[in-house]
Amino acid sequence: MTGERTYDAAYNRIIGNRDRVLSGKVNCIPFKLPRLQKFVPGLEPRTYTILTASSGVGKSKLAKLLYVIRAYEYIRENPDCGIKLKIFYFCLEEYREIFMQSLIIHRLYSLYNKRVDIKVLNSMQPENVLDEETVEQIRGLKEYFDEMERNCLVIYDRLKSPEKIYHALKSYAEANGKWENDVYVPNDPEELIVPIFDHISLLQPSKGESLMDAIGRFSSNFLVDLRNTYGMSPIVVQQQSSDKEKQVYTTSGSSVESKLEPSLDGLADNKKTQRDADMVIGLFAPNRYEIPQHRGYNIRKMQDFYRSISVLKNRYGASNLRVGTFFDGCVSEFVELPNASDEVQMSRVFNLIETLNE
Repeated sequence: MTGERTYDAAYNRIIGNRDRVLSGKVNCIPFKLPRLQKFVPGLEPRTYTILTASSGVGKSKLAKLLYVIRAYEYIRENPDCGIKLKIFYFCLEEYREIFMQSLIIHRLYSLYNKRVDIKVLNSMQPENVLDEETVEQIRGLKEYFDEMERNCLVIYDRLKSPEKIYHALKSYAEANGKWENDVYVPNDPEELIVPIFDHISLLQPSKGESLMDAIGRFSSNFLVDLRNTYGMSPIVVQQQSSDKEKQVYTTSGSSVESKLEPSLDGLADNKKTQRDADMVIGLFAPNRYEIPQHRGYNIRKMQDFYRSISVLKNRYGASNLRVGTFFDGCVSEFVELPNASDEVQMSRVFNLIETLNE
C-alpha cells in the first residue's frame, strides 16, 4: 500500500488531468472521428478495448487505422502533447511483412491520394505491374517507417502463446519501471503502452486446454493485469460468432437487422471477454446481407463502402451508439459520413463511389 487514501488518489488524478490539458497536453489520443469522439474521446490510458465484427468486415483495418496509423500520426505531429506512444502489435493472423505493406498502402493514399491494393503492390498480375513512380514513392517512405519502428512500433508475428505474450509485455514493463510500496511506477509516466492482438481466436492454447479457456484466461488473468497493474491499454480484435452470418427473418420474411449487427452476446469463442473489457466497439456491413437502407443511409448506393461503427459497451460512458462511415477497404480508410438527410453532401459521396467503381 502507498499510504495515500483513495479519495486523495482520485482527487489528484482529476486535478492532474485538468492541469495537463490547461498546459497544452492531452489525456488521450483522438481518433479523428468527431461524432464518435463525443462519446469515445480516443485511445485512453488504462483501457481495455475489444473491436468486433463478422469475418471480412474490416475490423483489422479499423484497428490498424485507429490504434496504429492515426495514433502514431497524432504523436508525430504533436510531439509536446504529453503522451509517448509504444505499440506492440501481435499479428496472430498475418505475417509482419503483410502488416507493414498495409501501412505502406495507407501512407501512399494519405500522401499521394493513390489507391494501390495489395495485389498490385506485389505485382501479382503481369498486366498490372507496379509502376516506377509508385516504387520511388515507396522508397521515400523508408525513413518514416524506420522512425515508426525505432520509436513506437514493435511487431510480433510468431508469439501466439498467452503465457509468452504476457511475459514479453510484462518484461518490457518491468525493465521500464520500478516497484514502490507494492505499486508499479513507470520510469516515464507519459508513456502509453498499447498491446494489440489481431485476432484473439488465433491464440495457441496450452496442451489439453480449449480455445475458449485459453481466451478466457488470457483476458481475465493477463490482459486485466496488464491494464490494472502496469497501466497498459490492450486492444483485442475478436470475431463475431459465425452464427451471426446466418440471416434471421421475421414471419413476413424481412431481415431482422438487430440480429445481424455485432453484439456482446455474439463474441466468438468466448463471449465472457466483454466482462473484462472497458469498451467494446462493433463494425457492421449491411451490404453483405442485401439490406437496402441502414440508419437512413442508402446502402444500395453506398454498396460495400458503408460501415456502421457502434459502441456496444462503454464502462465509463454512453453506449448503444452508432456512427455511419465511408469505408475504403483498399486503403483501410474510415471517414464519418454526413447526416443521411443531407442530400447535397450525400450526393458527393455517391459520386465518389461511382468514380471508385469505374
